[in-house]
Amino acid sequence: MSEKALQEAFALFSKETARLEKSYHSLKGEYQKLHEKLESIVTHISEGLVFVTVEGTLSIFNRAAADLLDLSQKDILGKSYSDIFSDTFFGFSMREGLKQSKHSLLTLNHNDRELALSTSSVPEKGLLLLLRDVTDLRRLEQAVDRNDRLRELGEMAATLAHEIRNPLG
Repeated sequence: MSEKALQEAFALFSKETARLEKSYHSLKGEYQKLHEKLESIVTHISEGLVFVTVEGTLSIFNRAAADLLDLSQKDILGKSYSDIFSDTFFGFSMREGLKQSKHSLLTLNHNDRELALSTSSVPEKGLLLLLRDVTDLRRLEQAVDRNDRLRELGEMAATLAHEIRNPLG
């Protein structure tokens, strides 16, 4: 191969390398922006979000989850699930949950709170847990139920009083 052909090949190689480097930096910037956006969403979502990898590591544990479970985020992230929680802390076996690909809805009572727990398996990645405090909702449902029963009792008492007054009249 001649020296001129070698120089042309090297110039083409340098040009292509520069183009690839520019593309790499552009993609890296886009990735960083997307990562920051997703991190912001996870941080500010009102539901507790926990992700346990297939290896059993707690890789996501947002502020809402920490508040709902009365734990510190700093003490949880990156730690092994089994070092922090019992296998059945969330009402099911985490070891089994990581092996199976399924979704489920459970209710968990923790520190006088009722938590709705939704699990979703991420194939070959881990298990996503979504926690929501439904304590106030349950209390409202109970109050509505109690009011309905009292209303029915009042109607029955009014009917009974009417039936007793009619013959007396």
